[in-house]
Amino acid sequence: MIILPETNATPATDSPKQSAGLKPVMSLAEFQTSLEFLACTEKAQRWLVALVESNLDYRAATLSVYSKTPRQAQILSYAVRKWPSVRRALNLYLGRTDKDAFLEDLQTTIRRAPEGSVARVKAMALYARMKFGVGEEPEAAASKTPVAPAAPGSSEPVRFKIGEEVTDDNGKRFIVTGISADGLEVTDAEPIE
Repeated sequence: MIILPETNATPATDSPKQSAGLKPVMSLAEFQTSLEFLACTEKAQRWLVALVESNLDYRAATLSVYSKTPRQAQILSYAVRKWPSVRRALNLYLGRTDKDAFLEDLQTTIRRAPEGSVARVKAMALYARMKFGVGEEPEAAASKTPVAPAAPGSSEPVRFKIGEEVTDDNGKRFIVTGISADGLEVTDAEPIE
């Protein structure tokens, strides 16, 4: 008979503080006087107070304020935390900037988008640009890439960009999903219907 050692692991919770290392940047009293908190409905304010008092346990806060079954509370907690007024208040309490919140939403978009889709590629490029400064800013890319074909006799070639709408010689429209390294050739495109 094999006896396994006991572990001190705690069960997984629905607490972002534990999973993401988030810590409040203000006291509950300061939070309750903030404009973001006061912009919430009375019930949402009670939920936010319960959330703070429960050490950011979304399910417990939802269960105490909305008196649902534990399963319903778990599901409803996802909806409540996405309400714009609640999100703004939570972001303030946890010290998250608008950029941090946007990057979090962008990560969700990347995770949910189909592998290899234009939406995922664009979201990943935007994330890399915002988080790591990789790639060109949209204004810089637009200034280098002519939108319309070069005028006759012009020495500057037409460069394509991912996501651009183009029309072939037969008048059929496409969205560019792949280009050569120099941007002079479209290597892949999806038809627009």
